[in-house]
Amino acid sequence: MLSPIPTLSEASNSHLLASAKVGDRILAVTIPKAAEKLYRLMNLGQIIQSHTLSFFHLSALDLLLGIDRG
Repeated sequence: MLSPIPTLSEASNSHLLASAKVGDRILAVTIPKAAEKLYRLMNLGQIIQSHTLSFFHLSALDLLLGIDRG
């Protein structure tokens, strides 16, 4: 049974960053430049991880073995 609150493994990094940004806006918190850079770095890291996972699990075998091999 899934828990009502997503854990780190269930929620993507993008969702966690989005919720942190919304919380910052609701509380009217001024974010330091270093935190903005960290948000951006974490988002870019998630994009790299997502694309790497997609490549190795979905595309790599077709490229290595050929599309016609099943």
